[in-house]
Amino acid sequence: MRIGVIGHSSFVAKELINNFSDTDFELILFGRSFHVSSENIKYVQYDYPHVPLSIQYVAQCDIIYFCAGSGVQPGNDDLCSYIYELNSFEPIRIIQELIKIGYTGKIVTFGSYFELGDFQLHNPVTENELVSHSNSLPNNYCKSKRLLTRFIADILNQSIPIDFTIQHFILTNVYGPGENIKRLIPYIISESKNGNQLEFTSGEQYRQYTYIKDIVNFLRMNLHTKNSGIFNLTNPKVIQVKELIKIVITACEKKFNQEVKYNFGTQSKRDDSMSYLALDTSLSTKTFNFDSFITIEASINSYFEFYGCD
Repeated sequence: MRIGVIGHSSFVAKELINNFSDTDFELILFGRSFHVSSENIKYVQYDYPHVPLSIQYVAQCDIIYFCAGSGVQPGNDDLCSYIYELNSFEPIRIIQELIKIGYTGKIVTFGSYFELGDFQLHNPVTENELVSHSNSLPNNYCKSKRLLTRFIADILNQSIPIDFTIQHFILTNVYGPGENIKRLIPYIISESKNGNQLEFTSGEQYRQYTYIKDIVNFLRMNLHTKNSGIFNLTNPKVIQVKELIKIVITACEKKFNQEVKYNFGTQSKRDDSMSYLALDTSLSTKTFNFDSFITIEASINSYFEFYGCD
């Protein structure tokens, strides 16, 4: 089986590649960084907009994972136009070109529950509710992800026949060792290890967190599924950010054998207005029997191992 990964340096892509890097697969990796190809891994230069993507090359893959993206990381300063081009218009172009040439494989794209925007109701939303909401969106990242999701919903609902599978998975906060060091859990561990005082937002927001290995293990197990659609893919547990912070701090205090000092309410983040974000997982459970079972408490040690915190 030939698997294409577009944007191979992203967090999800790296874990996918590790999971698929055995002799059962031929990997074709599209991205900025270029390495010497091996027996089952080939690199193809792709750097939007300077080095465009060859749709003919992409179409040779049985499964295509579009993992490229912009604007999600803290402190990102990419131009507004670039965020829309990479998050929205590039995957839209790819899908339209695949339709035009009669592609028969599968393409997997990813949305984000941040495209729910300023959601105030305290209940998990279904895929249909996510597609149809009219909430205010706080930034271009959220707007660009919503644009892609609604395009895919329209494509799947129209009468024009499509010969390939489109699976668009809506993700929540995906975490695990190797994620961007500016994100919440790596920040807590790094600063705690160095004995620094931690500063947080109010922590009153409610979120869902899914361990990266649960995501990639699911994708590996469902290589051959042909159910087109939009699917929420997350650990269903909803947790207040403040509670997650205290779980990680408790683990750090035990690991480093020292008290961790911290304050809530001294920082502000761009998602502060989104007080409650949660997805209903009924459809993905029914369709794929998806089960995310790795808890935050059980995953903290993997961070300590990754960062060499002995």
